[in-house]
Amino acid sequence: MKKTVLFFFLVIFSLNLFSKDGILRGTIIDESTGEVLIGATVILINTTKGAAADLDGNFTIEGISSGIYDVKCQFISYDDKIITGIEIKDGDVSLLNFILKPSSMQLNTVVVTAKAVKRTESAVLTVQKRSATVVDGISSQQITRSGDSDAASALKRVTGVSVEGGKYVYVRGLGDRYSKTVLNGAVIPGLDPNRNSVQMDLFPANLIDNMIIHKTYSPDLPGDFTGGYVNIVTKDFPEDFILSSGFSLGINSQASFNPNYLTYKGSSTDWLGYDNGFRDMPTAAQGQIPTYTSNKLHSTQVTESFNKIMGSNRENSSMDGSFSFSIGDQKKLFGKQLGLIFGLTYSNSTDFYDNGVKGLWTLVGSGDKTLNKQQYYSDTKGANEVLWGTMFNVSYKFHENHKISLNLMHNQGGVSSARYMYGQKASDDPELFIETRVLQYLQRGFTNGQLRGSSFFSNFYRLKANWLVSYTRSQQDEPDMRFFTNSVYPDLAEDNPNRYAVNPSVYSVPARYYRTMDEDNINAKLDFILPIPFVSENSKLKFGGDYLYKYRDFRDKRIDYRFQFPDNTYNNDVNGFFADENIGLNYFNQHGRYGLYVENSAATDDRNSYIADQIVSAGYLLGDIPLKKMRFVIGARVEATNVNVHNLSNPLSTDYSSIDKSYVNILPALNITYSLKENMNIRAALSRTLARPNFRELAPFASQDFAGGETYIGNESLLNTQIDNIDLRWEMFMKPSEIISVSAFYKIFHNPIELVDNPIASNAEITWKNVDRATVYGVEIDCRKQLDFIDFFKNVKVGANFTYVVSETELTKEELELIHATDSNFGTTRPMFGQSPYIINAFVGYNNPKWGTDVNASFNVTGQRLVLVTKGGTPDVYEQPSPKLNVVVKQKLADNWSLKIKASNILNSEYKEVYNWEGRDYIYQMKKSGIGFTIGVSYSIK
Repeated sequence: MKKTVLFFFLVIFSLNLFSKDGILRGTIIDESTGEVLIGATVILINTTKGAAADLDGNFTIEGISSGIYDVKCQFISYDDKIITGIEIKDGDVSLLNFILKPSSMQLNTVVVTAKAVKRTESAVLTVQKRSATVVDGISSQQITRSGDSDAASALKRVTGVSVEGGKYVYVRGLGDRYSKTVLNGAVIPGLDPNRNSVQMDLFPANLIDNMIIHKTYSPDLPGDFTGGYVNIVTKDFPEDFILSSGFSLGINSQASFNPNYLTYKGSSTDWLGYDNGFRDMPTAAQGQIPTYTSNKLHSTQVTESFNKIMGSNRENSSMDGSFSFSIGDQKKLFGKQLGLIFGLTYSNSTDFYDNGVKGLWTLVGSGDKTLNKQQYYSDTKGANEVLWGTMFNVSYKFHENHKISLNLMHNQGGVSSARYMYGQKASDDPELFIETRVLQYLQRGFTNGQLRGSSFFSNFYRLKANWLVSYTRSQQDEPDMRFFTNSVYPDLAEDNPNRYAVNPSVYSVPARYYRTMDEDNINAKLDFILPIPFVSENSKLKFGGDYLYKYRDFRDKRIDYRFQFPDNTYNNDVNGFFADENIGLNYFNQHGRYGLYVENSAATDDRNSYIADQIVSAGYLLGDIPLKKMRFVIGARVEATNVNVHNLSNPLSTDYSSIDKSYVNILPALNITYSLKENMNIRAALSRTLARPNFRELAPFASQDFAGGETYIGNESLLNTQIDNIDLRWEMFMKPSEIISVSAFYKIFHNPIELVDNPIASNAEITWKNVDRATVYGVEIDCRKQLDFIDFFKNVKVGANFTYVVSETELTKEELELIHATDSNFGTTRPMFGQSPYIINAFVGYNNPKWGTDVNASFNVTGQRLVLVTKGGTPDVYEQPSPKLNVVVKQKLADNWSLKIKASNILNSEYKEVYNWEGRDYIYQMKKSGIGFTIGVSYSIK
């Protein structure tokens, strides 16, 4: 199979390899709308050579002898445009794009001298300028300059975007449930059962062409986003042959070559991002495990079948490394245009901290000036993460008006981590100290296949049709997460046999935890664009439908260790504690009592597993109507939703408890653009959007965070959130890649979903619930400017964006009563969950083409945001600002070779989540990640 694929690539890339003639390619665009001009013609003046733009607005002129040419572009009702001095070389592909103006009463010809343009930051700004909605974006060029390794890191550079936990996108400070991520326009599933969004760190930056973020809704987009609609566009086939490869090595000031790195033995394939079965549940333990009293021999055999690794060890850690490779071309096959691109990327990185803190605090009584300590631990964690991705795209234009494309992608990630926490559990006993160990492996897989097509029917009212069918399979597996806690009595001598003990009456028993989540998504879309010139010139009607089917199979199993050892003694040897001689029948024979044995956890098992599906069927209609300097985009979308969640209540039966919800939403929108000048727009938008609860939030079962101790319980009564949006923007586009924009927005949330500590539960219980109403309003400012007006700084570019947000959520009567019992001065509102009051991004770049030098420094900081809503008067937990500074230096070494050096997280700021009471911070979680340094070499042919 591999030989066949390689042979196929060699054949395709060798087509026309020995052609001596040059090729001219490009795209023709309407300046006023940004739409491509199908059928516009391009000719080489004083020759017989020319071509017409296809359904994508692209043209190709082949067989051009080397020389300097003047090129003319023309289209009915548009001013002609002539570009002079275009050099064509033998065997090369030259790129030239045209932007045509609609003609005035008197026909004009515009003559300019220009060079070929390529897809860069300025190309993304062109999309932003011509878009019918408020959009921002980032190009592959910007991603390369900032040195970001994945989509999550890159998106932090976009105005109003922050990233939580290194994975989840927050647009305008709104939580991840209010953002939606698509891949090449197709909906894709997330990989975290507790989240409503996609884990963006799973997309390697080397496979991304650009990312466009829509901040206002239009009926041709899905209606379930409010903060932003993020479209990840993977690399498409190039205009000419490309080959690129790179390799890098990196170190971290805390993690690399550290002899105290915390780890444990994993599988031989961890370096490939997946477990090879080493962590699988033993066959004997699958199904219902017998109780020890009912079948001692079988119970002992099942317990002995598990591996005995329950504790971590210290090892010397290694360096980080990454590799990337891509190849692509555009050729002729059977006389028609064929484009292909293949990409592969791999990274292996290590993180470590031993400076962490984890604490739980409460406000006990009214008038207390300090919080009461419940738990307080030192925290150490080591983690090794592998991420790789591969992509293959092929596109075939079998007719000048018909094109079909196939996109295939697979991303795989695996994280092996070991965590150790030591400290007080004062809520049970002020003198009690405990040790907690967690061993975890999390593997994530994402496979997507997309078949897309476009057609232009020139003889049928110039109708254009776009269709897409996408299938995505996402898998998340946590095999054999291990949890072990024991007591420590620090006042006793190290050699005292009573110094350590395992006491299940105070904390959870040792346990193993298995969880899998498989999700399938099928997304089908069909869009039609019909010109309606009788309304106004360049007006069009857009209509279509969208079908989305989601199916999830979530399996959760926890296995607890039980035992009857004298006085719960334990000799501080974790792995020895689980030795065969201490297990069940073996221990019984020696001491007359039973030792360790496993059993299915009464609190979890299959009744905490669920299967779920959701169908969203949508249809929309909108009109895009330009009127002189005004452009109106108005329409509505109807979305019909049916969601089912089934919980298995008994592992030996097929009795399911079910949730079945159906509803229909009508989502209107109006977007208005007024062009004050050719390079200046004012935008206004009114819309209604929604946010749906995800499967996990609806599934009414409990799951525990072993490391933190929190218990999460679903809520089957959750309602949709409906959001009313008002947006305004002024934007001015100066030179290519330069912009100044100011935006304002106001949003009203009806029934927003919040993550809270259940106020009516006696124990700590995290759940999701609707509150009545919330509001968010704010401003965004974005500026990017080349300093070439000062000769000394002609190669310097600077930029910054700032977002300021105010949010308010109304508290329920039950919450207020509990809060006022200990804090009578508390108001009736609080900020929305996950909402940041400000986001700041800034960069300065130096680019000297003569020297081949490119230097970029980027800075990012996000204001404090609410991460946990507590119970009663205890202050809520807020993540504190943690500024980040990265510097990337890229130097051309020789033809096709370059060197890149990157320093990341230079400030090494603390990541900190705190309660604040009476002007004092109480730590909920704190750690530092260390400073990273990377050096790499790359080779490319373009």
